[in-house]
Amino acid sequence: MARMKGEHARVTGLKELEAAIAALPDKLVKKELRAANRASANIIRRESKANAKARTSKKTGRLIGGFAQRQRTYQMKRIMTVIHARAPHAHLLEFGTQPRYQPNGKYVGEGPALRFMTDAYNDKKGEAAKLFKQRALEGLERQANALGKKSKSRR
Repeated sequence: MARMKGEHARVTGLKELEAAIAALPDKLVKKELRAANRASANIIRRESKANAKARTSKKTGRLIGGFAQRQRTYQMKRIMTVIHARAPHAHLLEFGTQPRYQPNGKYVGEGPALRFMTDAYNDKKGEAAKLFKQRALEGLERQANALGKKSKSRR
């Protein structure tokens, strides 16, 4: 199966976010960053699904109905979300196929690359990064306020 090298949308210049992350316990930070990452990945997943609907025939319903995402967290520094199509032929539609021939030499066609997921990522990565920053800051601020209220009530 062909794999693309990882694409990254990096959000930089977030001094407030870094300060909030340093001040909160890892468990709360992970919870809020995962939620923000999930929300931003949903933008790309929805766009991928819309592209697949527009670019494929109605016979590929299994492809359209099967977009999912998985998250992995690495040492609290990186959260990776993988958006994938569950259909076993999705990579053939995304990347296309070379000309195919039967053993007797008869040409049976080739498939053009539809790039429904790659184009969705390229079109929506800026919007997803902005949403991630917004949701992460809101969530971390909410957790910091909740911790502040807990510490005041214990006094």
